[in-house]
Amino acid sequence: MHSSGLTAGLRFASDVAFRCTLLIIAMVVVASNMHAQDVQVTRADYDYLQHYSVMNVFDSVAVSYVVGEFRVGNSVAERRVHLDTLLRLDSMVVNTGGAGVQTTLAGRLRSEVVTLTPGDSTIRFHRELRARAVEPYGMRATAAWKFDDRSEFVVQIVRASDNVVLATIDSVGIDSTTTYSTQMTPLYGTAVAQWCRQVPVPNGTSGVPIYFRIEPRQYGTSVYGMTAGRSALRCSRSVMYGCNDLSQPWNEIAVMDSLRFSMIVHHKLNELATTCAVAPFDYLELTKEQGDSLFKLLFVLDTSYYQANGSRRWFPMPCHMAKATTSRMLGTDHGIVIQHGTQAVRIRSDKGERRLLLSWYDSSGALVAEQASVNVATSLVTVPVPGQAAGPLYLQWYDVTSGAYGTFAAAGR
Repeated sequence: MHSSGLTAGLRFASDVAFRCTLLIIAMVVVASNMHAQDVQVTRADYDYLQHYSVMNVFDSVAVSYVVGEFRVGNSVAERRVHLDTLLRLDSMVVNTGGAGVQTTLAGRLRSEVVTLTPGDSTIRFHRELRARAVEPYGMRATAAWKFDDRSEFVVQIVRASDNVVLATIDSVGIDSTTTYSTQMTPLYGTAVAQWCRQVPVPNGTSGVPIYFRIEPRQYGTSVYGMTAGRSALRCSRSVMYGCNDLSQPWNEIAVMDSLRFSMIVHHKLNELATTCAVAPFDYLELTKEQGDSLFKLLFVLDTSYYQANGSRRWFPMPCHMAKATTSRMLGTDHGIVIQHGTQAVRIRSDKGERRLLLSWYDSSGALVAEQASVNVATSLVTVPVPGQAAGPLYLQWYDVTSGAYGTFAAAGR
């Protein structure tokens, strides 16, 4: 290993750390509205931040419905509920047509199975319903439009054992029209203008394995069925687009993306310092500049390797370099103190009471325990180490109030 490669890597890492510090200081306001689980940083985030999109397209207008980001829990802790894999990412399915329930779509638009516990009081998800005045093939704006069908979208709680519907927790739609018009038909249904939905857990659903199903319906003269797809985003739609069509924070998206990248840098450096390895991160949606910066930060050029064709070889930055770089990043003066142990960690705050969101990862970077919330103050608070995983774990925390975050190695059971 040559010292010139190490020095160059350490200098670059120090520069990136300094820039990340400036970015995070400038983004505290945005961070206070964005939780760690709202952005695509880890592989678990990528798997969670996916959405179903359903389209009902006519000659002059298109109805668009998007849903995802299901969570169950209470005001203290929540669990993510991923979408099922019956409809795969970046694929589409078309219903054969006909009025009523779009059965082909309803059979695929569902979440994974989850069991609601007596401690669960709320269900949260993100849902958008829009109409776009466009011609479907050329995507050109139309001067007048007509809805051939009434389009409806229902979210149901379904018992996994026999597919019986236990409750309907959301229902929205847009009606059909008989003539072309320049006036948009009003949307209707359950809090239709509120995209960030929170509903109470219905009676009779606790302790039963269930899943969430989206049931599209259409009624009208169109002979064509609806179309559905699945896509991933680099952050929560609630952060990206807001909670209604009047609150889209477009001016904050660039700031949010910079904050997300600084979180990615922090996470990957801590992963390298903790596990002495770099897990694949090809799932991340990055700009070319972000990808190049992250690669050069995590890998060091092997100056002893040379090929006449110009090819080069890189190896991960040594653990001690990653630890040194991490210690200089924002987070060393965050006031959070963690004492490590095999069965539990003890956490306190030297800067007043704070609420932390916690998640545990194993040595491969896989999420072991879902986000949980804990209030910390000057006295030590004991947090058990998850018992379902063997080997070393590391703990990632995020301060809801200040936007600070960090990752610490913790011994496994």
